[in-house]
Amino acid sequence: MKILVTGIYDPEYNRNKVLVSGLKKLGVEVTEFPFKSKFKVSRKKLRLLAEDADLIYMPHLLIWRYGLSKR
Repeated sequence: MKILVTGIYDPEYNRNKVLVSGLKKLGVEVTEFPFKSKFKVSRKKLRLLAEDADLIYMPHLLIWRYGLSKR
């Protein structure tokens, strides 16, 4: 199984490191593509990575969407 971990998140944050390392220990192929900001995303690269993934996980998607809806 291949999982793409992407979005606005800190790969060095403990929860994210534990999640990714746990998946790798279980034999899951994990690709990380953190966004530097919500406005600077390489859509072309993201699309290529997403095509190869079985699952796309965005750790902070709900928090980010909630923040945008408050504007």
